[in-house]
Amino acid sequence: GRLVVFFPRSHPRTTTNQMAGAMSDALAPLTVAARQVKASDLMFGGAGIAGMWATVSQEDAHLALNRAIELGLDHFDTAPWYGAGQSEDYFGQVLGDKPEISIATKAGRVIKKKQECSKEDKWVAWDNEEFFLRDGQPSDRVPVYDYSAAGIRESVRQSLERFKGHKIKTLRLHDAENEERYQWAKKEGAVEAMVALRNEGVIEEVSLGMNEASYLLKWVRDYPAGTFDNIMLAGCWNLVDLTGYELLQECQARGIKVHQAGVFGSGLLWGTKHLRYQEAPAEMLDKAKRWEELAKKHGVSLPATALAFSVLPACVSYVCLGMKKARYVETNVALCDEKVPDAIWAEAKKEGLLPEWVPIPE
Repeated sequence: GRLVVFFPRSHPRTTTNQMAGAMSDALAPLTVAARQVKASDLMFGGAGIAGMWATVSQEDAHLALNRAIELGLDHFDTAPWYGAGQSEDYFGQVLGDKPEISIATKAGRVIKKKQECSKEDKWVAWDNEEFFLRDGQPSDRVPVYDYSAAGIRESVRQSLERFKGHKIKTLRLHDAENEERYQWAKKEGAVEAMVALRNEGVIEEVSLGMNEASYLLKWVRDYPAGTFDNIMLAGCWNLVDLTGYELLQECQARGIKVHQAGVFGSGLLWGTKHLRYQEAPAEMLDKAKRWEELAKKHGVSLPATALAFSVLPACVSYVCLGMKKARYVETNVALCDEKVPDAIWAEAKKEGLLPEWVPIPE
């Protein structure tokens, strides 16, 4: 479709549930373009295979990774946080000898043996096992927060070991999105360490990976253009959450590519009752239902509609989807076969599902 530059008529208000966006009059309007998503636009998200909320066997993890490769995915994203290194282990086992595959991982936590850690140390993430369920014996490892420059380098060293030498293309600063972690990473040179690793050729791209658009925006604005090659924006630009609008404007202005995650609202836009990893409020359940009815009217599924909306901003280069089993890989890739009509966006505005200020293709 044609590129469309959207000029907002008025400044939107941020709602009490913070599902509306904010925009800056000082930034150029966001450019959007209708485009058909291809399998190569999808990025494999590695949290699920680490047992996020449900155990996953090593066999199923391997099958999922291999099926993704077979179906044309060549960008894979993970983190030490995912199962205390479990996801990275699986990446190394399957992708370690495949240099043509691009791997992104994250830093901000190092993995240690449990016996090395104190229950009194607040930076030891003992709650990791509440998010990632083990297949079989409990892990003897635990993530420990460390946003120092030395911690970033140690995290990368550990990741490369788990990847069996496979190069890290993209390194993201992970979850530095409350004031304490933000100040720690800022004062102790986390981003500077990542830039140094890029200059040394250890990684190719410096990135951020966070759930809060406000902190992503702070990080992006704290450093000169050219510092960040891309960012991963999780759950802040989808059919029910538009908080990432000003961030998208800033990325567009700085030439920062955006890797979208959380485009299904952590399940709500795929028919579950979860939004941002917790139970969705009634008004969001109702909104998702109305979106589903509109999608059905236009002959497409709700997930395909959510996926199409996520790539409308021209600065979005990849969409990262969690896929814990091979059949989920197939289901996600099949969304690329659905043709979501441009007319759905204008009708969504008429129905009150999208605010008037949201840019859509004409």
